[in-house]
Parts: sequence; C-alpha cells; structure tokens
Amino acid sequence: MFIRRTTYRLTPGTDQPAFEREMRESVRPHEIEGLISTAHVPNDDGSWTVVALWETKVEAMAAAPRIRAEWDRRAAQLTAPPVVETAGVSFWEGA
Repeated sequence: MFIRRTTYRLTPGTDQPAFEREMRESVRPHEIEGLISTAHVPNDDGSWTVVALWETKVEAMAAAPRIRAEWDRRAAQLTAPPVVETAGVSFWEGA
C-alpha cells in the first residue's frame, strides 16, 4: 500500500465542510484506479490533512496530475500550496 498525505490551510472565511464536500465530489475513490480511500483530518494548528490510501505507488503517481489539478482549481481557497508527503506501507503477519 501507499499513502499520500496532503496538508492544507484554508483562507479565512472559506467553508471547510463545503470545501471537503467539493473535493469528495471531484476525487472519488471508485473513479480513480488504485485509490482505496480518503479522509480529511483536522490538525491542532488549524490546518487540515487529506490522507489517501492507494493500492500501489505506481497508481498514486499515475493519478498525481489529476489530483494536482483539483488542488490547483481550489488555489484561491488556500493560504498556500498544499504540502504533499508520501510513504510506502508494508504489512507482515507472523506465523
């Protein structure tokens, strides 16, 4: 599995629930190959993080231009460009 974590801060006056709803309407896991799920999580400092879980890094990287375009469309609602972090995840089960 592969995780893409995107942290963002909204401009004052931006309706966070509406922003999240619009993002969910634009980025639907069942419409993007390899995207398992997404979650919007509030941070203690007032920023938000979207945690996206992917089947593989290859699928996440292939979808990156589409995801970036969605963030670019909402640039006026953000105080700065979002910060993207990625990580691979492996699971081992002991015998």
